[in-house]
Amino acid sequence: MNADVVAATALGSFSASTGDSESLRSRASSWSRIADPVFGRHDTNLLRHADPFHGTLRYRRIGDYALSDVRTGPHELLHGGPTARHTQGVLHLNLILHGGCERFQQAGRDAPLAPGDLVVDDGDEPYSMRIPHEFHCLTLHFPKSKVPPLMGRPESIVAIRVPAELSEAASLRSLMTSIAPEHRAGTSAGQMLADAAVTVVAAAVLRLGGMEQGEGAREAHLRRAKAFIESRLWDAALGPGTVAAAVHVSLRHLHAVFEIEGETVGSYIMTRRLESARALLGDIQGRHLPVAEVGYRHGFRDPSHFGRAFARRFGISPARYRAEAMGPDAG
Repeated sequence: MNADVVAATALGSFSASTGDSESLRSRASSWSRIADPVFGRHDTNLLRHADPFHGTLRYRRIGDYALSDVRTGPHELLHGGPTARHTQGVLHLNLILHGGCERFQQAGRDAPLAPGDLVVDDGDEPYSMRIPHEFHCLTLHFPKSKVPPLMGRPESIVAIRVPAELSEAASLRSLMTSIAPEHRAGTSAGQMLADAAVTVVAAAVLRLGGMEQGEGAREAHLRRAKAFIESRLWDAALGPGTVAAAVHVSLRHLHAVFEIEGETVGSYIMTRRLESARALLGDIQGRHLPVAEVGYRHGFRDPSHFGRAFARRFGISPARYRAEAMGPDAG
């Protein structure tokens, strides 16, 4: 079956289903073989105490795009990356039509998806989905090069839930359900609608977690990077690489964004760790915490390292700073 699907995918269209006469375990294996050439490596895990599994996939290419109509029973999907050249460098815009997804995970994000919601996944990277009920989804496959340059990196639109109530979600539902018959008809109108869908989902992502009104791409990336850093000051492993991955920009681009402000990513992280630690040391609500614990809560696993860094920054030891900030009557 897999060889037939690969060949059909290359030609432009196919439809395949698991067999009713197969055992449940065989159906899961068959589904993985059906889905692999379209989405990349798929591992299908059956859920206990769930309805019997089945899967049907209809696929058609149109120009630079492709559209898949997927219907399955309950299962957990583990995606492991591309399996063929045509599945490399591809993003998937998923419109949930029925059933929902209890958990979608990719790029450090974890979100449930209800009917009407949309999300983009990156076919080059691992992701997982837990689907507890009957499931129906339309998926638009498109190359990363189609993502508007304003977004910086194509991966910036990945793994961000576009909720059904968002106005852009309504536009996307209309576009994608219109693409479906156009794909079957094989007309160029389908490609035009697909172009529009990619633009609209990028706009939705900007509205949800990207740029504020009037904000440029660099400013948006800087704001998001700083927000992520602020939320992870406790993490000793926080560094430029983790920040770039969280913001979905390249490490080189992240460094360039911070250079505009005249500092490096690493120096900004250190500054915020120390400033936040100083605030806690001077707060009466934190006076019960040992100095070493204050440092630990700000990413310093070695108390002596914390003391030296604090003294270099503020010209005083953490303990002395606390004593002066609290005053002789504190405690």
